[in-house]
Parts: sequence; structure tokens; C-alpha cells
Amino acid sequence: MGLDRTLHFEDYTADELLQILEKMLDKHSLTMSEEAWLILIEYIHCLCKNRELGYANARTMKLLSQAIADLVLLRESKQSSASGRVLAQDVKGFVWRNMKRKIGFKDYASE
Repeated sequence: MGLDRTLHFEDYTADELLQILEKMLDKHSLTMSEEAWLILIEYIHCLCKNRELGYANARTMKLLSQAIADLVLLRESKQSSASGRVLAQDVKGFVWRNMKRKIGFKDYASE
């Protein structure tokens, strides 16, 4: 018996991705400062505007949350106390670079 149906799932919206990210950060016992949250809102909205590059899904949010958790852990390891708070300095490196084409090999034959 084969599958003869195609299921179409709508992409997550930027707000849904932010909710996913927030839940994943909560699993790391992390909370966001307002400044860090604003940086991530802008970053994720830019990812969603450029979906043709293949970004902005739940897996991306999982990887992003792990990267943020690692950065917070690294920063807090240098301090005497740990707050579990994500600061702007932890996420300021997450800046969308407006790329014009997909990442991959250049097709020299089409030039």
C-alpha cells in the first residue's frame, strides 16, 4: 500500500517561532532580557521574510536556543553568580545578513 496523498503544512509564523524559541529557552531555565528579546524578534522576522533560503523552522529554533544557552553558560562561568538571564550581549551576534541567493555551490555553467 503506497501513499498517494500530499499533506501540506503551513510554515510557522514569526510569532509562532518566537513562542517555540521561548519554550526551548525555558527548558534551559533561561529568561530573556527585554533588549535580548528585541534583537531576537528582529532576527526571526528577517529569517521569515527570507524563507526561500530554507531557514525559520522549529529545528532552527532548537539550534538557536542551544547556541544561546551555550553563550549564556560561557558568560556566566566567568561571573561569581548565575542568573539564567539572556542579555543583549549574548544574542547581539545574531544579525541577519541580507543574502541574495541560497547558500551552496555556485553554478558556473549558468554564467
